[in-house]
Amino acid sequence: MLGSDVSPRALIADLKVADQQEVEIARAFSYDPVVFIMDEPTSALSFDEIRHLFDLVRSLRDKGMAIVYISHKLDEVFEITDRVTVIRDGVIVSTDKTSEIDVGALMERMTGRKISAEVVREEAVKKAEENILELQNLEAKGFFSDINLTIAKKEIVGVAGLLGAGKTELGKALFGALPKTIPVTGKYIFNGKEV
Repeated sequence: MLGSDVSPRALIADLKVADQQEVEIARAFSYDPVVFIMDEPTSALSFDEIRHLFDLVRSLRDKGMAIVYISHKLDEVFEITDRVTVIRDGVIVSTDKTSEIDVGALMERMTGRKISAEVVREEAVKKAEENILELQNLEAKGFFSDINLTIAKKEIVGVAGLLGAGKTELGKALFGALPKTIPVTGKYIFNGKEV
């Protein structure tokens, strides 16, 4: 039913995350579910793996499966869903046909306040005045390159990537903890001054 090319003899631990998900979906199908719930299914997938997953989800829908797709990624919500339900603080705020709502309205329902270009612009200007750290064109050959990042006061910035993407090395570079054999180029600006 899934059209998978995963070998039934393969060990799960040896499969890519996307293939593991496919096996999990196939396993769930062995129970003849009426509704299939997918909670943040793309969090560890590459772009191509996401495309494959979406093709699979559409195929399941076309075969009559009801699917609940849970995600905070709005681009995915708009691409893959027919209807969207917003939950805020544990309460359902709205349910709309995806084709009848835009990103701004959806964000307003999610946050409980109007999000306009003016508000975003004002917040960006305010943050620019409060920047603590700015990285410009940071590079450590073989680990990461062209890193441009701004961090403001009272802001939590997440850095995400697959294993081996350079996250750890970037963290070490921020604190000067990379070995001296790995040169780092680019600019560090701390409290408005280049260091």
